Amino acid sequence: MIRSSDEITGLEIKTGLESARHALIALFADDATVFLSKNDKPSSLWRILDLWCDASGAKFNKPKTVAIPVGSKAYRKQLIESGKLNPTHNDTERLDLFGIMNILHDGEATRILGAFLGNHVSNEHKWPEIVERITAALDRWNNHHPTMIGRRIITQITVGGMTQFLARAQGMPDKIKKQLHQITWRFIWNTPTGPPPIKNEMLYAPITAGGMGALDILSRSEALDLIRLQQMINTDPRRPLATDAANAVIYESLPTSERKNVPPRTRSKFFLQNVYKREKYTARRLPEDIRQMLNTSKKHDVYFNALQLSNQHKLELPVWHH
Repeated sequence: MIRSSDEITGLEIKTGLESARHALIALFADDATVFLSKNDKPSSLWRILDLWCDASGAKFNKPKTVAIPVGSKAYRKQLIESGKLNPTHNDTERLDLFGIMNILHDGEATRILGAFLGNHVSNEHKWPEIVERITAALDRWNNHHPTMIGRRIITQITVGGMTQFLARAQGMPDKIKKQLHQITWRFIWNTPTGPPPIKNEMLYAPITAGGMGALDILSRSEALDLIRLQQMINTDPRRPLATDAANAVIYESLPTSERKNVPPRTRSKFFLQNVYKREKYTARRLPEDIRQMLNTSKKHDVYFNALQLSNQHKLELPVWHH
């Protein structure tokens, strides 16, 4: 109903030459995320939701609804203070009148499908708690005096299992990677202090190569970065909207000096254009997870390469800054 409504336009995501796409709603099980533009009216949204609830017999949990302001710092401040998506709207469109009492301030986060989202929220937001849970679990396992093979399996269950989803969704800070890396090899070797008996590379090497095939948290994190990059550069029309949003953020991270020489209409596919290439991505405007992903791709020398292209594919390549 929301997708077919003329009253809800959603967030417009522009990426270079491609036509803009609109983010309207994301659904998973009992979790729903709705995207509203500043011109959309909360009354229109709740009218649709109330109608859907009446027809389906379901109930939308309004008291648990959280609003995340999206836009400039000035716009976010205005929304928090007035409670209105658009300052020109009358007071009947205030979010609190529809049960949305929690509008996140900068630095606050809310959980959406296991990830923690908000404005100016560090990627380290939930990691200390996860590290504590991992350490406590490994301490309990240590009381059972497992064998070295058992320790390898235990680290895959705990260190690997407790971190993979959040690392995939939001990336893992370098500080946490190093901490978990040390926790892993110390548990496997059962050495609370001092260096490992032999190089850790032997732990991570395949069993067929004389290693143990243990979890290498550093390599796994880089693999997850490359998988995210693979999705982000996907040009399939059915690609997730999040990939377009990430591309738009990268486009906006260009230095002001370069923006003057790169008109918006010449910005196409950043991975195929030299204007976006850096030895290292350090722009503060880039979120930490995107910056980390791009630096991982640079480290592993990911680039476009084709032995032979059809004429159709050649025509689809960027004309400018290639």
